[in-house]
Order: sequence, then structure tokens, then C-alpha cells
Amino acid sequence: MSIYRTGNRAKAMFQETVPDQLVGLWRRLSIEENAQRDTTTQVFWLQTTSGFGDIRIPAGRPAMNTLAELTVPQAIALARQGGFAGITRLAGDRCEWHHAMDYQPFNGKADVGTLHWEGDILVEIGPDGAYREEWQRVATGPTATMTLTENAAWKGWLVLCGDRFIYMCEHRTLLPSADSLTALLSAASDESENTTATVSHKDQQYLNCEISFGRVNQGGKPWEIELSTLPWKEGNSLWNPDKMTVDYSNEQIVQTIGAETFLWTVQEWGELEQIFNSRAIDHADSRATEICPKLISVGMQNY
Repeated sequence: MSIYRTGNRAKAMFQETVPDQLVGLWRRLSIEENAQRDTTTQVFWLQTTSGFGDIRIPAGRPAMNTLAELTVPQAIALARQGGFAGITRLAGDRCEWHHAMDYQPFNGKADVGTLHWEGDILVEIGPDGAYREEWQRVATGPTATMTLTENAAWKGWLVLCGDRFIYMCEHRTLLPSADSLTALLSAASDESENTTATVSHKDQQYLNCEISFGRVNQGGKPWEIELSTLPWKEGNSLWNPDKMTVDYSNEQIVQTIGAETFLWTVQEWGELEQIFNSRAIDHADSRATEICPKLISVGMQNY
């Protein structure tokens, strides 16, 4: 469910910021919930001055190639993933993550918890003690947030901190409300009966949402994806070298792919020139060149 809508009101939301001690890339060390402790799910939370991205990949996910070839066990494994992107608000020790985009369907619950420090570990406690998460900051640096809209809805979200990024792209229509993505899959009822047949097109589309985590320049290749809700993308580059133009006057990045044009809104400029430090791209005016002299020439895959 989109908590914050697109347009001028959304832009204003990015003017409120969180304290510096929350800004950075965080790795979850553990979660205790329902009398169980999980230390194996890979969870990363990237927090900019106001925006955030989050990716959650359970351990033991099977190998797979494409959505079109998903078997029932593979589809259920993808449905158990998680992640979201949006805006963070902190008031005292109460923190709320407002989801603009979510991998899972809306379940009617706010994403809110209280935060406190235990040494260098950030501890998050859920409402009424429902869960306890421990987080460790693993990277800091200059940050930026960019968003993409389509038909007045959020389509893409990109947050960066130093050399790290979390990217989210929504290819689905609005999901029905449900307790979980697994509950929406018709394949879930066949889990014990059919393990080799591919799932329905409808189930494939429920899973057609990308959240990818990786490195901008310090991986094996530029914009290398290390972890993704679409696992066949791991090891590939997020961006192709299609031309993009920085329009500083309108605070946008204009992306052209074939005959289509996509307008990315730069919600937080931060120190973009320290993040995008590969080959230069075209600029809409001289001020953009001053702000982002080395912004990389990029384009989205499979868009």
C-alpha cells in the first residue's frame, strides 16, 4: 500500500530528515519473534536522510532461472521474501517506516517500532514487544534518493549510500490485501502435490517485483547486483549504458530507452558526484555539470 502519494506533497515529505546516527547501510543480525530466533535470513536496510530501502531473502532459497519457468516450490520460496521502500520518520525513540512500495501485500499493519542502542548495536522492538531485531551498521557515506512514477503511482525507488544501493521496481498492478504474498498464490495449495509443473501466469505476475541490493563501482562490474528478489539477476549489472540526462533545473534524471522516456525525480541530491563516479553523461544545464560532473551513463534492464 502506498502511504505517500506522488506529486508535490510527496516531494515535501523528503524535507524531514532522520538523525545522522540512523543514516547508512544496516545488516540485521537477528530477529526474535513468536518464541523463535532467526539469524539466517539476509536482511539489509539502507537509510538515507529521509528515504529508505529494505530487502529480505530467507536462507535456503532454491536456484531458478525466470518467472516463466517457476515451479511450485520456487514460487513459494519467492513469495516468502520481503522488502519495501519509502520514507522514515523518527519521533523520540519511536520509528515508523512509511511504505511507498512493498514486496508483500498490505496487511493493515503499520511498520513501527521503538529503537535503542546496546553498545554499537541498534535494537528495534515491535509494538507490545511483538518482536526484537538487532541491527549493525556496515557502511556509511553520501546518500541520495531517486523515485520513478507511472500513472500517478510509484514505479521505481533507488536509494544510495556510499558505494551501496537498494533498488526497487514494481511491475505488478496493485496487489489485493492479504496476510502475505504466499496467501495470494494459487500454487500454495499445490505445494505438497505438484513440484515440477510451472505455476500460473497470475502467480508469476504476483511475484514480478524486483528489489536488488549491490555495489555501484566496487563490485566485479559497475552496478553489480549481489542480492535480488529475482535471483537470476544476481551477478549482473543493474544498469545498461543507455543514455540518461541530468536535468538539474527540474531535479530529474531523464532516461531514454528506445522510444520511451522515463523521468526519475531526485528527491535527495546529497553528494551525487561522490556516488556516481564513472563516465559522464549529458546534462541539461551547466549547474548540473557542477553538481554531478561524473554521473554515470546508465539505463534500466528489462524496463
